Amino acid sequence: MPRRDVMRPVATLIALSAGFVLQGCIAAAAIPVVASGALVRSQTDGEVADVSPPQKATPVEPRFVQLAGTEAQIVSGHAFIGEAPAPDAAPNPQGQGDAIWGLTRITDYARGLMETSRAEGAPVSAVLADPSSLRPERARCAGTTPMILLDLDPAGRLFDAQRMPAASPQAIETLRSYREAGGFIAWISGHSAIAAGDIRSALKSSGLDPDNADQLLLMRYPGDRKQTRREELAESSCLLAIAGDDRADFDELFDYLANPDAALGLELLIDNGWFLMPAFNETESSTLPANEETQQ
Repeated sequence: MPRRDVMRPVATLIALSAGFVLQGCIAAAAIPVVASGALVRSQTDGEVADVSPPQKATPVEPRFVQLAGTEAQIVSGHAFIGEAPAPDAAPNPQGQGDAIWGLTRITDYARGLMETSRAEGAPVSAVLADPSSLRPERARCAGTTPMILLDLDPAGRLFDAQRMPAASPQAIETLRSYREAGGFIAWISGHSAIAAGDIRSALKSSGLDPDNADQLLLMRYPGDRKQTRREELAESSCLLAIAGDDRADFDELFDYLANPDAALGLELLIDNGWFLMPAFNETESSTLPANEETQQ
């Protein structure tokens, strides 16, 4: 019998990741990642082991897997019990769709947590409690300032401040209303801090940050990484949600998986702390150099 909640991610997806658990310790500046028994990359030396290149977790063909005795259909990396939705209704792993809708989803989600936290205490953050476990368990907020993080870079490229379009009135109003409710916004890019002036100017002229009051997280020194910036933001604020057009915008572990299915359980966080939406400025002119891969 059809149900309206068929799109709800299946909690037992966690079991899928049990056989592919990333092993090894996670340290602040050194993240050896192991998937399916193969060391993919070490953040300290940048060397790549003799394994096939990392793959993105974006399967495109529907397939069926067994989840605790229940047949679930996997479409674009998402699981559905029973009949899967039509292709145009399924979540899009590439983040294509309406940017305004994306901003509305993330701000509504954050405002909901802000309301419940007043009665229930510190909410869960958008940061994984233990990335190496590949379980969709998030850490509790360390700080009290309610924050959302918006990634400016298109997948594999850097944000082009010269091509930033004007934001729609609805997008501007969505962010303004969220700020008025007491929420804060941070923007992040793999650019070095030298580009801060251009990026702030682009955000101001677009209307997304008209007062240049939001935080801007850029790379401060060679080898600095977006992952480090995200973790530091989570330590100094209550990072409620992250938005980007690629799963690596949520956690860099997605760049180092030998087997994308190992992280299938993390799909439970899509639209629940992690939000896929189009990049604010997609252009081919700013390709991410190979030596800046560690900034993701």
